[in-house]
Amino acid sequence: MNDGMESLDPAVPSEKTLESVLEGINQRKRAELVEKAAQLNVLCQTLLETSQFNVGDIVVWKEGLRNKARPEDGELAIVLDLLDEPVYDDSDDAGSPYFHEPLSLRLGIIDEDGDFLSYLYDAKRFQKLKL
Repeated sequence: MNDGMESLDPAVPSEKTLESVLEGINQRKRAELVEKAAQLNVLCQTLLETSQFNVGDIVVWKEGLRNKARPEDGELAIVLDLLDEPVYDDSDDAGSPYFHEPLSLRLGIIDEDGDFLSYLYDAKRFQKLKL
């Protein structure tokens, strides 16, 4: 029975020790949450920043906003077309990151075989390559 006194058994942590450990865990968890919130704010601002593209512009993914396999991070793409009205991904799964994604930019890339391919993307996820 514990009546608020420290445990005499060294194998059993005291209530004070447990509180201290929990406080340390809570502080680390809070720090992780604050860091994650800051990262979310940066990525949100980056996504909301719009760029004016022209046909022929060389573009790359904005950092942290790649949501498709191609182009890979750092891989170049060329703007082929700017859609006046976006096409919305018709994925049936509302849990998919592509569900109703506005595809407003047609890009061309060169695949591993040297073939030129074109795909539609959300323009907000790309930036002009600064040479």
